[in-house]
Amino acid sequence: MGFSFLRIEEELASERFTSFYRRFQKECPRLAVYPSTSALIAFFNDVEQEYAEKDALLSFLITAYRRDGPGRLLSGFFIILFRPSIAALYRLARKRDSRLDEEEFIQEVCALLLEIIATAPIRPRKVAMQIVGPLRNRVRSLMNRELGRDSLETYWPAAGEGEGNAAPDGDYDYGLPTSDKDEIPDLPLGEQGEQRESGKWQRFDLADAGDFLDNLVAAGVICAEDREVIYETVIKERPLKDLASDPSEYQRLKKRRQRSLLAIREHLRNSSK
Repeated sequence: MGFSFLRIEEELASERFTSFYRRFQKECPRLAVYPSTSALIAFFNDVEQEYAEKDALLSFLITAYRRDGPGRLLSGFFIILFRPSIAALYRLARKRDSRLDEEEFIQEVCALLLEIIATAPIRPRKVAMQIVGPLRNRVRSLMNRELGRDSLETYWPAAGEGEGNAAPDGDYDYGLPTSDKDEIPDLPLGEQGEQRESGKWQRFDLADAGDFLDNLVAAGVICAEDREVIYETVIKERPLKDLASDPSEYQRLKKRRQRSLLAIREHLRNSSK
């Protein structure tokens, strides 16, 4: 990427930020084992390290950032920490629009990242994914709006279980995959539920999506439980694991969703004849 993060890295290495980081180490003894922010970032990006420790440290840093005051100095740290995600989003966006202004795009993504960190509700586990997922969705919506103004079609994969670098224990690391594939099948739907020749899935408005799925239930294409699973995991983009109580339930819901999406696709294909 042509965009340079060098100035931010220099700020993190400055005496001003170093002094600030030392005060943080006193407030959070867990930080004491990481002598610098570069060591801390290396810890976060090491897939062999404990995810519970990563979640605890990131939760602390987010809380400190939300206190305003000196904590806002962490904005540069978060940008460097999530640089792999920002880079992956840029590569994905360039595939959709080769005219993309790199510097303007990355600055906007950084602003969205910091807004999410400052305002999004964060649960104690899989903290990074609760930032990366919404960031990807917001950038996707931004790209769809921009390309829509030029009457171009775009497909942006939804955030889901396949995102992030999966750890052996099922948690996630601090980046996005280089692939833009997604396990959810494409559906021939447009933004208001109409058919599209491209056969690609684009995000609904939530109200339109609910009405569309209600009509499918009424038509007998899917049942009420199918509707709930699709609405939560495809439209609202919640991880399917959030709906499952155990691994067997997860597999059942996954198969239900696959069957339902295929039924919808077949219904729409027959309706267009």
